[in-house]
Parts: sequence; C-alpha cells; structure tokens
Amino acid sequence: MAANELNAHASLQSNPKDVCPHIQALLGGFETKTGEQWLAFRDIGKYSAADYAKITSENMSKMIGGGEQRLWNPFELDLTIKRRRYFVVRLLHGTMRGLSYMHDNDRLHQSLGPASVVLK
Repeated sequence: MAANELNAHASLQSNPKDVCPHIQALLGGFETKTGEQWLAFRDIGKYSAADYAKITSENMSKMIGGGEQRLWNPFELDLTIKRRRYFVVRLLHGTMRGLSYMHDNDRLHQSLGPASVVLK
C-alpha cells in the first residue's frame, strides 16, 4: 500500500509548475529492516482538522458552561462563532480543491476524514 501511495504522490508532484498547494508534499519513502514501508512528508503542521474540532468544542463548553453564558461581552460569542465558521469554510474549500486536483489527475483518496486534513 505504501508503494502505491508513493507512486500516486510522485505522479501528483511530477510537474513543479502544476503542484497543488492543498496536498502535502511527499519527500520520499523508505523501508525498514523488518520490511515496513514508510512515507516521509514535509512537516507543514502537527494539528489535524480532528484536533481543531476537539479543541474548539472543549473551548465552547468552557465558554458556555452549565447553560449560562460566562462571557462579559454578549457579542463576543457571536463574533467567535462567525470567525470559526469562516475558518471551517476555508478549511473545507482547501480540502475540496486538493481532492478535485487529485481526481483531475486520476487519483482517488480512500479515507478522507478530519484526521486526513493537516492544518498549517
């Protein structure tokens, strides 16, 4: 499976002019002494969309604790929600652009979920 992923990423990165900024850059692959194959990607971030969702939901639970609002400014919650909505829309837009780039180049992504999306 790693060899297939290596070939897929290599073909997506074959033309430097046409590289999609919404797909992680593959640096290479290697095989361990035990026969495991690993791929090495450029480190563009350590958090995924799943991490963002978890942290954000925990923060919202703290902001609105026990059903009553704990903010001194009632407009702060609305502004926070608007900012997060904008961020999530941009996140989904980038994800869909990366996915459409892959499909345009005859590649499929089998497991697309919040853990597959890395945040810069």
